[in-house]
Amino acid sequence: MEIIDTKSKLLRLAFWEIGKVESWLIEQAQQGLILVKLTGYKATFQIAEPQQLEYRMIVMPEKDTVPKNLKELEQAGWYYVTSYQYYHIFCSQQADATTEIEEDFMKQSESLSGILLDLRKQLLFSVLMILMFIGLVISLVVDTQTPVMSMIEGSSIMVLLFMFTIGSSVLTNYQNYLKLMRIKKQLAQGIALDHHENWRSPKLKKFGWGWINFALATILIWMIVISFTKSGHETLPKNTEHLPILRLNMIEPPKEMELSIIDYTDIMNSFEQNWSIFAPIQYEVSERVNIPTENQATYSPWLNFRVIECTVPSIAKALFNEWVIFYRFENDTKLSHAAFDQVLVEQIHEDSIRILTRKDQRVQYVDYQGEANVETILRALENLLV
Repeated sequence: MEIIDTKSKLLRLAFWEIGKVESWLIEQAQQGLILVKLTGYKATFQIAEPQQLEYRMIVMPEKDTVPKNLKELEQAGWYYVTSYQYYHIFCSQQADATTEIEEDFMKQSESLSGILLDLRKQLLFSVLMILMFIGLVISLVVDTQTPVMSMIEGSSIMVLLFMFTIGSSVLTNYQNYLKLMRIKKQLAQGIALDHHENWRSPKLKKFGWGWINFALATILIWMIVISFTKSGHETLPKNTEHLPILRLNMIEPPKEMELSIIDYTDIMNSFEQNWSIFAPIQYEVSERVNIPTENQATYSPWLNFRVIECTVPSIAKALFNEWVIFYRFENDTKLSHAAFDQVLVEQIHEDSIRILTRKDQRVQYVDYQGEANVETILRALENLLV
C-alpha cells in the first residue's frame, strides 16, 4: 500500500465564505498541498508537486446530501473531493466558466436556506442567553443590598464577562447572517462570485473580536478555577496562625481559654474562604467555646469575624460604607484609632459588641459576645495587620 504524506492546516475561514475558501484551496495547491479531507476547522492535504488547480464549492439545502449530478460534473472535468455538512468541494485542472458546475453554482442561491436557518437559530439562542444574563445583572443590582459585596464575591463580574462574550457572539452571528444574505442575493441576481477572492484578513482584523473573545474566555475560566480552588467551608483547624483571622483565644483571658472545652465541630466552629479578582483574601469565621468556671457554671463566648482585603483602597472604602448599612450600625460610635483609617463600634448589650474597621485595602467586621473589652479586640485586630 502506498503511503501518502499528508499535512493538516486550520481553516480560519467560515465555510459559507465560498469565494475565500475556494481561493485558499487554490493557493494551497499552488504550494503543493492538494486537498484530501475537510472537517470542522481543519483541512487535510496530500503533499505533492505544486499544481494549478481550480476548486469550487457546491452548497446543498440539507446536511450530508451530495449533488445528484456527480457523473455529469465528472464528465465536465470536475471531480468530487470531500464534503462537510452542507458543503461539497470539487476540483478541476481544466476549469471553464461555461461548465456545468458554474451553472449549478449560479443556481444554488436557494441552497443557502439551510445555512441561513442554522445561523438564525444560533442568533436566537445567543439573544435569549444574553437576555437571561441581563436579567441576572439587573437582579444583582436591584434586588441585592450589597452590590459591592456581589462584585467582590465574584458573581457579578463573572456574569458580566459571560454576557460580554455572548454579546460578541450575537454580533458575530448577526454579521455572518447579513454577509450570507448578500451572497444569496448576489447569486439570485445572477452575479458570479469571485472564486479567487482575497482570503487574507487585514492585520488589524486578526486581533479583532475573535482574539478578544478568546482572551475574555481565558480570563473567565482562570477566575472560575482560582475561585473554585481557593473557596470552601471547613471546621476551624487548631493551627491558624498563618491565617489573617481573629480567634477567641486572641481576646479571651488566657487562663480561661486554657480550660476551654470546644465541643462544637460543625458550623459553630468553622471558617469560610473565598477569592475574587477584586478581593484575593476573604475569610469568615464562626467560633464558640464553653468554658467551665469555678462555680461550675458555663461561660460561652462566641465570635463571628469577617475580613476582606481588596485589591485597591477605593473598593475597601465602598465596602466599608456598604457594611455600615448592611450590618445596621445605627447607634455607631466613631473612634479615632491610629492603627485604622475608619473604626465604628456599637455596644448592643453589656456583653455584646460589634466593630467595623478599615485600614487601606482591608475591612474587618467583628460580632462578639463575651467579657473582652473594645480595647482588647481592637488590639487583636491591629496585630492582624502586621
